Amino acid sequence: NRLFHVRYVNQDLSKTLCISGTNTLLYPGAPGTDDGVFIGIDDERYVVLHNSNMLDVELVIVEVDLDLNMSDREEIVLGGTNFAGSLYLDYLQYLYNSSQNEYRLVLDDYDLRIEEAGSVEAFQLELMKDLSEGKTPDIYFGNFYDYNYLGRNGYVVDLVPLFEVDSEISIEDLQTSVRNMIVNSDGTCYQLMSGYYVNGMVGLEDYFPSSEVSIYDLNDLPQDINLYMGESSSNLLEDALIYSIEEIVEQNYKNTGTYDITEEQLTDLIEYAVNYGCSPDAYLSSGSSFYTDVLDSTVLLSKDAYMISQLQMFRADSLCAGKKLTFVGYPSLYGSVHLANPEALMAISSSTEHLDACWMFVKCLLSEEMQVEQISSSNQRYPVVTKV
Repeated sequence: NRLFHVRYVNQDLSKTLCISGTNTLLYPGAPGTDDGVFIGIDDERYVVLHNSNMLDVELVIVEVDLDLNMSDREEIVLGGTNFAGSLYLDYLQYLYNSSQNEYRLVLDDYDLRIEEAGSVEAFQLELMKDLSEGKTPDIYFGNFYDYNYLGRNGYVVDLVPLFEVDSEISIEDLQTSVRNMIVNSDGTCYQLMSGYYVNGMVGLEDYFPSSEVSIYDLNDLPQDINLYMGESSSNLLEDALIYSIEEIVEQNYKNTGTYDITEEQLTDLIEYAVNYGCSPDAYLSSGSSFYTDVLDSTVLLSKDAYMISQLQMFRADSLCAGKKLTFVGYPSLYGSVHLANPEALMAISSSTEHLDACWMFVKCLLSEEMQVEQISSSNQRYPVVTKV
């Protein structure tokens, strides 16, 4: 949010601030483009070139407006991590700040505060420090928060009442699968995202007519074809246990009245991982892509192309091979884990003094423009709004 003139004359270096974040609205380029290259025309005008992965170039002309002043706006602080990994955050910030003149959204990037950028542990420690000191952001951002835990303990607000009084968007407008992910059994909803991609194993429909596969179902598969291509035992155990731990303990409670994972269940999981996996140093990727190792029956399940974000590509691979594919996910005790990785996951702090303003920003994730962008950019995601 700052731009300097830097001059180097006769070995003397001078730096003059010409644009700051409080008196400018810099268009960041369309989602999916880079940060841009600034070319100074004169002291007040610049050309900015934004490149995209699609080899397009967006040219923007920026002119300094000294009368523009956002310093008297109320600040809405969005705090979190992995801002650089979000395709749309800076664009959403621009849309919000340019659409009204009462509030100014600013970013508090935890990665700039901690020595180990990207460290989940360091990030969580910084978050706990902020919580203990009462310095929480107005909006939480990122996938490293447990928003349901924060919501149950009163740190973030339930979004359902905000949906109910909103005339532009309803929670019923979201895909059923998305509502199943973010709406809890008690009807509360503490988080919202703009899109997602899915992780998991892929197999032929001939062997996997259902996408729900437990570790016990694997015993019925052909034994003359490898189940996996050199997948490590530790990964198989992690995929089967950690990602489905909540579902396992809830199902156990329904069956036995206790949340405990039994010794027999743990033994079954470990035997599955050992029987079908290998040691970490023996991991071997097939080197293939587009599920070719599955399509030619080299293996029954593959995750070499485990990240599915382009539905049309998934279908095209199946059509080209003349065989139908099933997204199995990760086999576990009570069926499969179908892991969704959200894009721009957010929640609103219960301590904010600007609840309506925060909601106005967060619900921008569901606007038609941002939802269409999920499927049209080079880094595609599944949209969350059914209409899109």
